[in-house]
Amino acid sequence: MIGATNRPKAIDPAMLRTGRLEKHIYIDFPDFNARLGMLKQYLENRPCSDDLDLFNLAILMVGYTSSDLRYIVNETAKLALKEDCQINDIFFKTIIEKYKPSVRNDDRFSQF
Repeated sequence: MIGATNRPKAIDPAMLRTGRLEKHIYIDFPDFNARLGMLKQYLENRPCSDDLDLFNLAILMVGYTSSDLRYIVNETAKLALKEDCQINDIFFKTIIEKYKPSVRNDDRFSQF
C-alpha cells in the first residue's frame, strides 16, 4: 500500500506500526530548477510571448506545490485567452497575486 498526505501528524499511529506503512519518504516543495522545468513543461505548445521570463517566475513561485504551479499556468492561459493575447509576465503576476500557495508555512515539514 502506498499512502500520501500533506498532514503526516494527523496519521493514526496504528497505521505507522511495524508491518504497515514502514517506509516514509519526504517529498519537499519543488526547488528553483524543478519549478523552472515544470513551467517549461506546462507551457509547452501554448502561445507565449517571446519575452516571457520563466527564470523570474520560477523565483517568484517559491513555496508553491507542483499542483499550484499547474493551476497558475492554467489560470494564466485562461486569462490570456480571454484577453486574446499570448501568455506573458503580466498575466502570470496577476494570477500569482490572487492565488497564494496552497500549503501554509506553518504546515510545512523539513522532514517526516
